[in-house]
Amino acid sequence: AIASPGDLRIMLQAEVSAPSTPDGALMKASHIALDPSGNTVFVTYMLEGPAAYGGLDIFDVSKPASPSLVSSELFPGADIAAVAYDSNAVFLAGSKEDEAGNAWVVAIPVRGNKVIVGSYAQAHLPGYFATDIAVSGDRLYVATGTTANGAAAGLYILDKNSLALLAKDTGSGRDDLRSVAVEKGMIAAFAAQWPSEGPGSPTLRLYGDLLASSRTDLSLTGYAAQVEAKSHMEFIGAYLCVACNLSGVAVIDASAKSIVANIPPPA
Repeated sequence: AIASPGDLRIMLQAEVSAPSTPDGALMKASHIALDPSGNTVFVTYMLEGPAAYGGLDIFDVSKPASPSLVSSELFPGADIAAVAYDSNAVFLAGSKEDEAGNAWVVAIPVRGNKVIVGSYAQAHLPGYFATDIAVSGDRLYVATGTTANGAAAGLYILDKNSLALLAKDTGSGRDDLRSVAVEKGMIAAFAAQWPSEGPGSPTLRLYGDLLASSRTDLSLTGYAAQVEAKSHMEFIGAYLCVACNLSGVAVIDASAKSIVANIPPPA
């Protein structure tokens, strides 16, 4: 059974300032990732509105009440929506204008909590924006989306080292993909499916390894995600938590492929 949120209390330990662009525009945090030790935090940033400028900060949080900034990089002309860390490399997903597609993926080596920007690899994918990224084994899982009829947007699986394409799931119903999560051979992709005239029917698609196994679509009726808003998913043991903006969090039993609980948004 799933316990209710109860009296869970979240206490603020510390705050840090977001970076600014060279002309003084303050960026907003878009995603966060921890290294396995829990002592290093990777935070990505982007600008609100049509202008594009992204950032990555690396913090030492071994002393939670006094985090220290150990590395910072800016990415002119790019927005960074998501970050994942694995095996001394940080993987970023976002948007940077390119003929091959605006959805942008970057792999940057990390040495001693500092990014080695001069040697990073990058790839462009179809879709207006790479909205989320996950890493498992030697593979990257990238969700791309667009705001209007982007048939090529969807779920892409890349080789973690070369960023070569291994598999994809695109087409109808995949053109507003918001998040991807991976756990023990199971892949989950959340599509908000927001047409221009109003909210559609959000769906959760569950796959087997490399998208080759059977696929199951679970309708998340009642969990509409807001237009152009960020969503996120996380596996917690046998359960998958899907954050659907103002609709709260849907808790999914990944084995039974059913919704078992709802966590309402904060009042």
